[in-house]
Amino acid sequence: MAGDEKLTANDLQPLLQDRPELVNDTIEEVFQSAGHGGDIDSFRSVAQLFPEGNALAGLMVERLLDKGLMARFIAALRMRGVEPLPPDPDQLTDQVALVPLNGAADHDDLDIDQIGEFASGAKAFRCRVMVDEQVMGSGAMVSPRLILTSAHVVDAYAPDATTGVDPSTVQDVSVQLSDGSRHQARAVWVAPCFEGEKTGQMPEGPDASALCDAALLRIRAPLGRTLGHLSLPAEPPDWVGTEAFVLIHFPEGAEKGIAVGHLRREQLDEARHVHSISTHGGSSGGAGFDRSFAFVGLHQGRWRNVRRLVPYHHFAANDDFRTQIDRDCPPRRLWSLSDDLDGHFVIGRNGFFDALTAMLETEETSLRGIWIKRTEIDGRQGMNFSFNLLDRFLDVNEGNHRVVRLETGFNRRDLVDAVRQRALLGAGPVVARAGVAADETTDAAHEDDRIKALIEELRAQCQARDEKLWLYFENPESGQIDHTRFQLEHLIEEVLEAPEMRLVLSGCETYDLRARTVTSIDEAATDTRPAVFVDYIRPFLRRDVLDCVQLMTEALELDWDEGVCNHMVDRALDGIPPVVANRFATTKLPLVADRLRSEARHDLGEDLNAGGAHEG
Repeated sequence: MAGDEKLTANDLQPLLQDRPELVNDTIEEVFQSAGHGGDIDSFRSVAQLFPEGNALAGLMVERLLDKGLMARFIAALRMRGVEPLPPDPDQLTDQVALVPLNGAADHDDLDIDQIGEFASGAKAFRCRVMVDEQVMGSGAMVSPRLILTSAHVVDAYAPDATTGVDPSTVQDVSVQLSDGSRHQARAVWVAPCFEGEKTGQMPEGPDASALCDAALLRIRAPLGRTLGHLSLPAEPPDWVGTEAFVLIHFPEGAEKGIAVGHLRREQLDEARHVHSISTHGGSSGGAGFDRSFAFVGLHQGRWRNVRRLVPYHHFAANDDFRTQIDRDCPPRRLWSLSDDLDGHFVIGRNGFFDALTAMLETEETSLRGIWIKRTEIDGRQGMNFSFNLLDRFLDVNEGNHRVVRLETGFNRRDLVDAVRQRALLGAGPVVARAGVAADETTDAAHEDDRIKALIEELRAQCQARDEKLWLYFENPESGQIDHTRFQLEHLIEEVLEAPEMRLVLSGCETYDLRARTVTSIDEAATDTRPAVFVDYIRPFLRRDVLDCVQLMTEALELDWDEGVCNHMVDRALDGIPPVVANRFATTKLPLVADRLRSEARHDLGEDLNAGGAHEG
């Protein structure tokens, strides 16, 4: 896989010369996905000192190798349609003749114009499915966090309600992604295998779909956004006959390139299709594609030298399957606060959204809070806007959530009472228990008891209402009294320990939180202790603008392909100088938003003079 591939400075230098913005965007996203965003500063310094030389390429290669991110960087470039390494002559392995199907094929050829693009994409989305360190099957990333594979690869191990497996017998299930990294996985949807297939029988009628031997596994971090993922078509291909067929799999866990053979589909509704590609243990769950590289199903296994494919149409319309896919796709990120051209545009807040998504996913998550910090302490850009983002994001996602916003400045004399009054709608002050009243013990012990009593009361209310309570603490613009700061620091500690509560802290960069802080979603999952994700408000990237444009294009159904989207980004950034290498000042966000808004209104035939809100 890509884990064994390496770039040299000479490989990277031509890309830096021809497409510097793409390389810089990609390497920044890769480093940030692994919690190493601070390394980007050194790249910027070298770029400014040696803009014409290959020192920057050399430093990038050195840091990628040092951090173990070379494979992820290569995979991320491929996801963006760039092949950074010389062509592999073994990339296409012609296996048609190994196990031929009876009769002539209707179409033997592959679409040559799409082969290169498909090969790069396949390198990015393919993965190995492992159980207790052993490769048990193949899979494909089909969304930022979901891997599609065969149910029989994991159904004896996955603690899922649909499998009836005793959790105490569950073994370690993980996936190895295209960058070579390993990630714990859990089954979120399973359509079991028909028991009779183990002895050569075929499911009939409704069983062909209900027992179609397919599963979705979920990892914690949205690495499909960085590495790339397969976009499943809403409708399966509708052709019948015998055509060229492509399989992406890992027979015996080994890498064999792209296997090419034949696929026979006599009827669209048949229980299983037959293909001719040579397969072995570890091939199960491999993704299959037709001659136009449209996804057609999963390789299931072999019975007496007959290779079977589970047709995609057996699960494409499954409500639970589609729900899992949809949940892991937008609106996990927002492009506009109101999802239209009149709202605030959202640019450069992907880390914030990724952290929120992780906090919503499961009750057992160790990520309990977000700390929004500025790289420029005097700046206010994005701080006030963050509350609106939180409120809107929770509104468009499932679940019962309530957000309480609290100021922490000089005018706030008792933050504990303020939290109770806002969260419990007019409740009176928090009273300490006997023995820890203000005149009976130290101030610290008195306040600690009041805070614990408040949290117990709030947790009980959350449980009764089946809701999550989010406490959003504002940055004190005019300073903060010591008593309020003491209360806030202790409140944060208690909130993070409460499973029914979540925290967002805006600003307060001078605080020294005792809580565990992380800079990546993966890092949060390495420990069961409650963690706070640090979200930096910093100058934005060209890639951030492109993300916004692509989400806007989808939401408004604009006829903008990848080339048009990139052109619109160039127009939006025209004449705006970067403040550091490849980053632009947040004060320019209103101008960028106005330009994008005008382009979209023009394309939609709307009034170009109509107003719109700016990113805050």
